[in-house]
Amino acid sequence: MGNTRRFEIVIPAGQSVFYPGQVIQGQVCVEIAESMRMRGITISCISSSEVMWRVGKTNQRGVEHYLNLKLTLYGNPPPNGDNVVLPAGSHMFPFQFVLPVNLPGSYEGEPGCYVRHWMTAVIDRPFKFNKEYKMVFTVASILDLNAIPDAGAPLQTNDSKSMTCCCCCYNGEVTAKFRVDKRGFVPGESIAVYGAVTDTSNSGINGVDVDFTRRTVYTAESGAVIQHKLHIGRLHHNQVELGASDIWNGEKLRIPAVPPSYLAGCSIIDIQYYIEIRVYLHCCASDLRLALPLIIGTVPLRETVQQNVGLRQHRRNYQNSAGYTRDSETRAVTNQPQAASASAPLENFDDLEMPPPSYQECVFGKVDTTNSEERFTAGNLKFAPSYTYYDNFV
Repeated sequence: MGNTRRFEIVIPAGQSVFYPGQVIQGQVCVEIAESMRMRGITISCISSSEVMWRVGKTNQRGVEHYLNLKLTLYGNPPPNGDNVVLPAGSHMFPFQFVLPVNLPGSYEGEPGCYVRHWMTAVIDRPFKFNKEYKMVFTVASILDLNAIPDAGAPLQTNDSKSMTCCCCCYNGEVTAKFRVDKRGFVPGESIAVYGAVTDTSNSGINGVDVDFTRRTVYTAESGAVIQHKLHIGRLHHNQVELGASDIWNGEKLRIPAVPPSYLAGCSIIDIQYYIEIRVYLHCCASDLRLALPLIIGTVPLRETVQQNVGLRQHRRNYQNSAGYTRDSETRAVTNQPQAASASAPLENFDDLEMPPPSYQECVFGKVDTTNSEERFTAGNLKFAPSYTYYDNFV
């Protein structure tokens, strides 16, 4: 970096997950070998969302801006004041920003579709390229499943398809019936799937897939809407014998680190989750398809916590009686936000010894957060949001 040995944004203990309403505190660190003339050093905190896709030759686009704050840490804010000189050595410039309470959570979807939060520090140098450092961070939404009336209700779906023989005569039907014990889950939980597919037609079933999917609806400024579907997890049963039934007796799909449903606070992106069942039919032009809508939250249902605490206690009692020893099962929180709003929903579980969640990077991995104006910007430009994850569930 030549004269600049160090230029970066530093926040306490590497914290990168924050909640709406929380205060972000940190320092901009500058270390230079020789004195540097500059207009000043600034830091900005920006939050916005964007959706963009192309239909034919037309670009559809929607943008929302939530936060754009700027602080001058050294020098005088333009256009007032003369240039200043920063002496050689190491310098620390403290800052803090307050995040709005209605800020939507972080989301990285299809290219050009996101809710993103970041800070950018700039050394503004006259007649030279500015030096810039960008830090992208996660804002974690709170979606308490206990506040959703039907989140604990079981879901069931069934359908059938009539089969015909080569003479177009009725030849029986294939029926499918599936259920899950509740609608609301949190990342780290497993979805137990129950059901049966029955063939009374002797036509044959080539297999059955049960998919955990996300459907994201994007809305442009023009009112145009597009939907993207993403497969997250899958269970598969092979071919079913003629006239037989395919039974699903609680096979489990574990929910990875994914954003919560709805994406509250953002009006151009809506997140929906489903369990989708597809029965592959041997002698039919179209397969049999069913779907169960789910809600993915960040605070689990109290009934779920009670059940898991009981199961863990039962397992510990068994291990103790068998002479086993084991370290505490409670895992410390990674990058745990310290805001009161972050911990308040979990206080309802104090009497149940509720283990705290951890925060895991999104299962879909990192994306490039740079734009055409940030080709020479340093920082964590490859970024994946971190989401609430409960790895203590049995």
